[in-house]
Amino acid sequence: VLCKCKRLADAGEDLGRSVWGRRAPSCMLLLDASNALHLLIMAAPESAETDLLSELRAVFTADPLIDEYGILPQDALPGDGSHFFVQEHKLAISRACLQTLFYQGVSKLEDPQWADAATRAVLLSSGDHYVAWHRRKLLVMQRAVDLEQELRLTAVVFSLRPKAGNAWSHRRFVAAEVAATATPGDLSTLWREELQVCAVLAHRSARNYYAWTHRLWVARRLGERDLAREVAWAQRAVAASSSDRSASHHLEQLLLLTSGRDGSSAPAPSVSNLEVATPAAIVEAERLVKENPGREALWQHLRSLFAATWSTVGGADVSLAPSDVESLEFVVSPHPEDSQRLDNEHRGGSPWVEAAFQIRFAHRCSTTPCAWNEGEQHRFARSHAMFVLFHVLRALRSTNPRHALVSVIQGRAVFLLAELQAGSSPQSAAMSTEDHPRPTGTAGSALSSDSHFNSGSHPVFWSALALDVAEFSPATTTRNPGR
Repeated sequence: VLCKCKRLADAGEDLGRSVWGRRAPSCMLLLDASNALHLLIMAAPESAETDLLSELRAVFTADPLIDEYGILPQDALPGDGSHFFVQEHKLAISRACLQTLFYQGVSKLEDPQWADAATRAVLLSSGDHYVAWHRRKLLVMQRAVDLEQELRLTAVVFSLRPKAGNAWSHRRFVAAEVAATATPGDLSTLWREELQVCAVLAHRSARNYYAWTHRLWVARRLGERDLAREVAWAQRAVAASSSDRSASHHLEQLLLLTSGRDGSSAPAPSVSNLEVATPAAIVEAERLVKENPGREALWQHLRSLFAATWSTVGGADVSLAPSDVESLEFVVSPHPEDSQRLDNEHRGGSPWVEAAFQIRFAHRCSTTPCAWNEGEQHRFARSHAMFVLFHVLRALRSTNPRHALVSVIQGRAVFLLAELQAGSSPQSAAMSTEDHPRPTGTAGSALSSDSHFNSGSHPVFWSALALDVAEFSPATTTRNPGR
């Protein structure tokens, strides 16, 4: 241990000589490299430990509207020897002084006179530094800093580090502090500015989950009219970024928010309920899927919207209405006239009917040629159909298993399932029942046949689905206890 401390002390003296131009005092006790460095900084020469902090504080005092910064080589800055340069509210920091600036900031974090400048220096050097953001939070709680300036500081950090999670957390804290004392007019302005910041950073940095999470946090605090605008904006964002799952996930959360089913404690404005908003969103998602083949994010979006509609199934009453039974019979029927009849039905009345539409849509996408990404489009379509069928079969188990139509629907569903998994052609879907008899009572053997599966099948999913379908046998009256 003593040998290690001696080596660290020698390294600390060399570092102090290179930073301050003179030998730094040795430390009495050294535990590890990080502690040695911290103690060395605390023992730095008084004349050199705040030079850069003073210069940085003067820069922000002269121009408090700085909204962006960057790190440049020293030779790219003007030749007056300064480490900072400001023009049109844009700050440039010399890369040569960045490490020293960070060390000087860390050494003054607990100094009340330097806390503001020190934390600013640390965050410009390391935008996700937790201790510095916590120190800024204490300054906000003490009202030692202006709240508007604090929001501007987070925006400055985001200009170089848009995915700094601690910075986003701090911005939410400051925005909540501002909203607590804001008037209704100022509150609306605050939320609009927050949405604008999120939009800019989400566009600048793809899949910026921190920005989208912050945007949803703001959306939960919007009024009815502003929330309706946010839903419309999210719909345009989904159409503009077909490969980014973040936008479609945000839209799904907004639809849940309008129905009060997002799990948040914030009150839900009554823009519309989910049963009205989701069918239109599903139709739009289907249009995007057809126009942008092979985009997995859009298929996941469609799957989530269907799951939101299907979540109404599962209560005490999950029985099938006659029209629901008819729709499910149509969707698994090999007759083309039945498919046309289903398309002419009114959409959005029952989750069972929507399930039938989803199976038919996936079937068509899996058999329609595409100009590009045809293989991916067909694979995602079959996966979507299996997802819908899985939920339909599980819900049917909750109804009377001795119902006369259950085995028929189950047999036709298995037939369509095997057809989708095999990647059949459109001609095979138009074949009559005499050419392809409908399987009844042999669901387990049909699913276990290797001829119906390709190499892309998921074994866990198929095992679960085979067990589900096997329980629909007419001879089965109770659930298998060994499942």
